[in-house]
Amino acid sequence: MFLTDRQQAISVNPTDLIHIVKTGDTSQGNPAGSSYKALISQIFELTAGCCLTGATYDSGTVSFLNASGGTSFTVSGLNFTGGSGNCINDLYVNNIFPCTSDIFIQPQSQGKVYFGSVSGASGFTVDLVSETLAPATRLGLNTNSPQYTVDFYSWDRRSRYYYDDKTSSTLHNLILSGSSDMCLAFGAFARYVNTPGGNSLSLGLRGLTESSNTPQGNTGDTCIFSSTNSQGLNIISKNGGSNLDYIRFYAGTSVSGASYQPHIHIDGRTGTKGFMGIGSGNTSPTSLVDISGVTGYNQLRIRTPYTPSSSGDTAGGTGQICWDTNFFYVKTSAGWKRAALAW
Repeated sequence: MFLTDRQQAISVNPTDLIHIVKTGDTSQGNPAGSSYKALISQIFELTAGCCLTGATYDSGTVSFLNASGGTSFTVSGLNFTGGSGNCINDLYVNNIFPCTSDIFIQPQSQGKVYFGSVSGASGFTVDLVSETLAPATRLGLNTNSPQYTVDFYSWDRRSRYYYDDKTSSTLHNLILSGSSDMCLAFGAFARYVNTPGGNSLSLGLRGLTESSNTPQGNTGDTCIFSSTNSQGLNIISKNGGSNLDYIRFYAGTSVSGASYQPHIHIDGRTGTKGFMGIGSGNTSPTSLVDISGVTGYNQLRIRTPYTPSSSGDTAGGTGQICWDTNFFYVKTSAGWKRAALAW
């Protein structure tokens, strides 16, 4: 009987035996080679990294071994499974769908997961790290190395948005930085320019080289901008019981330390609520407008003079004042009154 006349085997396993002839082996006295038996699986161990190419697999389960002989991954139908320590260096797929409702992509211990990594700048990076107190996750956009919990760069890397939760354990900051105009906008159709139909509030910065978007003010200015369709802009310090509830404005100075004083103070305390102190350190106003200048002559100035035509002049309203070279005028309920100015 010839080998070609034998019946074809079925249900073959990798541990089944086959007949092989090792040419050049004359240990059995045959110059043509020696005859041996071997496992089918031994065929795939002849060359390191041997693989199947151009094959069609219909049914059952195929296991691929790693360099140490352990199972690298198993193909069963369309299911890929692998145990701890098994690696697939390159896996190309068109679509990934979960067998359940979740997809798990989990590095061993700490590590990074990259999505769309190109030339060292990942489209999106999930970085599992060990922070001071506990394990943490950092999210990076257009960066392979996010430094904070949220660390997003623009596509051209000229601006950056990140949540700084590492500088201090008690002071966390949301930071938006860039090299030109920037705007943090709130509201529908929001932008810092005069957008028709917009009702928005914007915090903006006019870059040092930007000249087209004027609502931010001068070059290098920052601003709080309320769009044209907004009803108004309110700055509110609500009544908080025993709190002072003041509103203060500082210009050209800091707000830390006793030596740094506000230049405008609006009181919120009961009894003096709404009283405004003007002048450095004037934080206890005793009237609706309380002005405290550095010297006595630079506290209040009315630049434009006006001369009422008579006591019955209709200009102005009760309580308003004006002046000219010879008189000081006050409008009363009975009309304008004047007092002569003399040295």
